[in-house]
Amino acid sequence: MPSYIYYTWTRPDTGIVKLNCDGAVNEKGNGFGGIMRDCMGEVSVAYMGRDTTASVFQQELNAVHRCLQLAAMEGISKIEVASDSLRVVKAINKLEAPPWQFQNQLREVWEIAESMEHFRVYHVSRETNRAADQLAGLGVNLLVHFLCFKPPVTNELCSILEEDKNGKVYVRFNQYR
Repeated sequence: MPSYIYYTWTRPDTGIVKLNCDGAVNEKGNGFGGIMRDCMGEVSVAYMGRDTTASVFQQELNAVHRCLQLAAMEGISKIEVASDSLRVVKAINKLEAPPWQFQNQLREVWEIAESMEHFRVYHVSRETNRAADQLAGLGVNLLVHFLCFKPPVTNELCSILEEDKNGKVYVRFNQYR
């Protein structure tokens, strides 16, 4: 019997910074991006980057890694990471063995995470990760390797952020239930 699944972007608890991150690999190139927001949905920082590795896992991991580096540099010690890459989430949570070529980068992620007062990484639907998805897509076309900034960058990103703050509900049809 078909059913519907409802999703919304969720705010972090007070005092915790939430990062939504994403990677992109397409015919134009490879990129990653992310956005950090507080419990009110206000953006503290956004970033995007590009990389030569045509691996979705690599770009998704780059997005998390860069976020944690930025958080550590900014003195943020309570962070939640939301990614739509289940493989990366499982690898960071040590529930799945990562591809061997990413083990060193994962060790760096684990080291930074261990230094945090609060660290949590979890999987989210792609519908609630639209802001990070847009940044990852923009990262593909960057002329520099990494760019960190405070939005807005595009009108579309502003709209996505406002919809998230206002609790927009995304509906997905589930035919297998």
